[in-house]
Amino acid sequence: MTILVVAIAVVLVLIAVVVALVRHEKKSGRRTAEVVAAFEAAMDRLGERWALEDKPDVRLPRWTLTRGGRVWEAGYSAGRGPAQFWITTELEVAEAGGGAPFRAQGEAPLPHPPRMRLRREHARDRLGKKLRLNRELQLDDPAFDEAVYIESDDDDALLRSVLAPRPLRESVLALLETGCEHIAVSGDHGPLELRWSGHHRSNPFRDGQLDDVMNALDRVAAELPAFAEPEPTTSWPRGARELGLTVAAGVAGMALMALGMNAYRPLELSQLAGRGIPVGLVLATLVTLIVFLRARGTSRALRMLSWTAGLGVLTWPLFAAGAMLTANGVFDGPPVRRNVFVVRTYANRSRSSTNHYAELRPWPPHDEIDIPLSADEAHRVTIGPRIIHVGQGAFGIAWYAGLE
Repeated sequence: MTILVVAIAVVLVLIAVVVALVRHEKKSGRRTAEVVAAFEAAMDRLGERWALEDKPDVRLPRWTLTRGGRVWEAGYSAGRGPAQFWITTELEVAEAGGGAPFRAQGEAPLPHPPRMRLRREHARDRLGKKLRLNRELQLDDPAFDEAVYIESDDDDALLRSVLAPRPLRESVLALLETGCEHIAVSGDHGPLELRWSGHHRSNPFRDGQLDDVMNALDRVAAELPAFAEPEPTTSWPRGARELGLTVAAGVAGMALMALGMNAYRPLELSQLAGRGIPVGLVLATLVTLIVFLRARGTSRALRMLSWTAGLGVLTWPLFAAGAMLTANGVFDGPPVRRNVFVVRTYANRSRSSTNHYAELRPWPPHDEIDIPLSADEAHRVTIGPRIIHVGQGAFGIAWYAGLE
């Protein structure tokens, strides 16, 4: 009776969770639709709508806004997740004779635009600075330094020159107050970009708020200096290669595990785990240490370190186990024949798969051992004396190639 009550309670809890998730999904969908509609209505009032006719798979509209002689482009992307909204414009590029459009002739241009994102400073950023991992430029402007995180690893002198005008910093603060995600120079959608994430508790595009946003953006664009080169120098963030290698290790590990489990099936998985997991954890530690040494002192050091360490604990042991399993069979000698007795065959079934096994005797130092069988072997193998092909393994992990 107690087991029945517990089972009913578990089922009711699961049903409640599913219902709550469905309601949350519907509510989130309605909120996203409301925000998208408000954005479209505001942009239709401020600018001119056009469609991406050359991309038939993309039906989302774009808008062109002309303000004070400067052309802005706006749009949004929408999929299964929350929509992403953005507004962007080109940066001013110095002409050959010096100076730039909207600038006094003879004004010295900066060498190139930085790669820079200005966003709200989070507790994670403050933790990274306290741990002396993250380096962030401070502008001796308490209101700006406390509220805004400058995510960039460009030269400090270049960043100071870009952020020197006080009206620009005040406009950035005003934009972040509207709930936008970031203001970026050299962003994903354009040279100067303002972006909102679709995770909104309130609608940021209602009640003419976008007019104030565009006014603040106009001030930001007006205060930015001219640049001698239209594009910033490209470089990988420090630690990005190691993070990519960590992700690749997980993919390679799954491929090697699939290859090894099919061609060189280990007789005891505990042997593989006992060797592969420690080696993988050592690799994860070494890669994380490299990221710590390389990324320390950059604006995103803690984030790189956290992602690498978190993923590495999962991916590097998988890679080490897969590589060890495959090499254990590839570099081993030919398997030997061994007489065994099949006591029974059985299958473990789940909703998605069926796994077949055979129980063998004798198997010193154990009395018996259970080995996995392929579907073909499960139909061929019957109870009685059999011959198994066994390899000792280059790393001492016994494996078998099949039963006769």
